[in-house]
Amino acid sequence: MRHAFPTPLVSAGALALIAALLPFQVPIFAQTGESQAAMKSAPARLPDGRPDLQGIWGFATLTPLQRPKVFAVKETLTPEEKANLEENAVRDQFVDRPPPPGNTGSYNRFWNDSGTTVVGTSRTSLIVDPP
Repeated sequence: MRHAFPTPLVSAGALALIAALLPFQVPIFAQTGESQAAMKSAPARLPDGRPDLQGIWGFATLTPLQRPKVFAVKETLTPEEKANLEENAVRDQFVDRPPPPGNTGSYNRFWNDSGTTVVGTSRTSLIVDPP
């Protein structure tokens, strides 16, 4: 006698066994020769091999691009200078001041995220060469 529905290829017991063993198989398949640190440090690549730099990038930092004149010969901040700069930034982050005389002004501070911390190396500028 022919059935109206095709017979199942796998029994319920076999499906239960597969479902029970599946979680144990995932880590085995996920292992590679690379360490976790190496996998995290390698950038994602586009199909043509170039690094994938898509996304939203945030560069909010108190460290200026070029070294200010007050730090002309100083490459790094002392812990006290760093703490003072960061404290002032937190205190003044939402203070909106009128533009200096002769400047028509532009966006207020709400639209510019300059961050509240200096870079982790405590450098006085983002540009490192020439010193």
